[in-house]
Amino acid sequence: MVKTKELSKDTRNKIVALHQAGKTESAIANQLGVKKSTVGAIIRKWKTYKTTDNLPRSGAPRKIPPRGVRMITRTMSKNPRTTRGDLVNELQRAGANVTRPTISNTLRHHGLRSCSARRVPLLKPVHVRARLKFAREHLDDPEEFWENVLWSDETKLELFGRSTTCRVWRKKNTELHPSNTIPTVKHGGGNIMLWFCFSAKGPGRLIRVHERMNGAMYREILSANLLSSARALKMKRGWVFQHDNDPKHTARATKEWLRKKHFKVLEWPSQSPDLNPIENLWRELKVRVAKRKAENITALEEICMEEWANIPTTVCGNLVKTYRKHLTSVIANKGYITKGGLAERLNRLHNRERSAITFWRHQRGSDCKIPLGDKSGTLILKISEVHEECSMQVALCEQMTDVENDDANYCKDTRKLQALFTKQTAAQLNLGPNNIIHIYPPWRRQASCSACQIADLTQCIAKCQISDIMISHPGTK
Repeated sequence: MVKTKELSKDTRNKIVALHQAGKTESAIANQLGVKKSTVGAIIRKWKTYKTTDNLPRSGAPRKIPPRGVRMITRTMSKNPRTTRGDLVNELQRAGANVTRPTISNTLRHHGLRSCSARRVPLLKPVHVRARLKFAREHLDDPEEFWENVLWSDETKLELFGRSTTCRVWRKKNTELHPSNTIPTVKHGGGNIMLWFCFSAKGPGRLIRVHERMNGAMYREILSANLLSSARALKMKRGWVFQHDNDPKHTARATKEWLRKKHFKVLEWPSQSPDLNPIENLWRELKVRVAKRKAENITALEEICMEEWANIPTTVCGNLVKTYRKHLTSVIANKGYITKGGLAERLNRLHNRERSAITFWRHQRGSDCKIPLGDKSGTLILKISEVHEECSMQVALCEQMTDVENDDANYCKDTRKLQALFTKQTAAQLNLGPNNIIHIYPPWRRQASCSACQIADLTQCIAKCQISDIMISHPGTK
C-alpha cells in the first residue's frame, strides 16, 4: 500500500472548524477534496486529545527483547572480545533473528563501543603483587618526597617512524595523495638512543648513546651525568635516584657501583611504565621533535637538544605534583595497568550508569534556612572549594549535620568531605564557594565501605580494593 501525503496543519484545522460549524464528514470531504475516512480520523483525534498535531509515535518494536539485551550485555562484560557474529548466532539459537548492525546499535545504546585493544606490558601475578606493594607503601609519602626524586630512563627516536604520525583532513579517495601521506623507510631510516633524567625542579642532562648500551656504558653515563644533574637541579640532601628494572640497571656490577657511590635507589616494580612520570616527558619531547621534521640523524640530535632545553620547568613540576593519584589509581585497578587518576575511573563508572548520587536541591549559602525535609538520610554539603581533576569536578565540602531554624539560623559543621561531580552536573548546579547542595540516599552506601568502616578513601581502596565510591573523605598525610 502506497503511503499517502500527510495533510498540512492548516487543512486539519479547517476540518475541525467545519465540523464545529455543523457540517457532516461527507460534506467536509467533498469541500476539501480529502477522503471521508481521513476526515473522520482527524475529528476523532481532536475529540480525544483536543489537538490536531502529530502525537508521539511508539515506533517499530525492538528486534531484541529485554532478556536478549541483558544476555548480550552480560556476555560482552564477561568477554569483551566476543564478536558480533557470535552474538548473532547466540540470539538465533534463542529464537531472535537479528543482524550485526542491530547488535551494534544495542551495544552502543548501553554505552559499549567497539575499540582497539590497548597494548600494555605483560603483567604476571608477581608483577601485580609488586605494583600493589609499591603503591601501598608509598601512598602516604608526602609531596616533598617525590620532589626529591631524580627520575631517569632511555628512549629511542626514529628519523621516520611512528613518532611522526599525524591526522589529516582529506576528501574521499585521496588517501594516497602526497600531502596526505607520511613517508617511511625500513627500520625507521635511522635512530638515536637517548638517556636523560629530570626532577620536579626541571629537566636534567640529555645524553645521546652512540653505541649499543651495556652495563659498563650505563655506569659511565651515570658517573659522568648523574651527580652533575643532581647538583644542577639543586636536589636536597638525601635525594633518591630512580631507574627501572632493565638488566643493565639491575646488574650486580651496577648495584655495587651505586652502593659504593652512596646513591639511594628507589625500589621499582617491574613492568610499570605507567608509574613513571618520565614517560609523559618523553612524549612531550617526541611531539616537539616531530614538528621540526629533521632531515638527517645529525639534525635530529640537534633538535632533540634544543627542544629538551625548551621544556618548561612547570611541566616537570606538574608531573611530580600529581604523582600520588597514579598510586591511588593502581590500587583502585587492583595492581593492573591503568591510566589517569581516581576521578577519571569514577567518571567511567558514572558513564556506565552505576552512579548512585542524585541531586534534588541547590541553594545559595546566603540563605541559611535549609530544612532537612522528610527525606531520611539527606546529606547536606557546604562547598568550600572546587577544582578540576581529569574529567571530573572535585568539590571540597563541609558536612552540615545540624540546622537550626531559630533566630540565630546557624549551621554546625562536623567534618570535611570530598565530592566528585561530572562537568555537566557541576554546570547545572553552578557550584561555587559557600554554595549548599542536598544529596539524598543512597549516598551512604557509596560514601564509606561497610566492610572495613574506614573513613579515609585511599585507605579504604587500599584495603578493600573497591572503586564504586563517588563521595569520599580526602586522604590525610
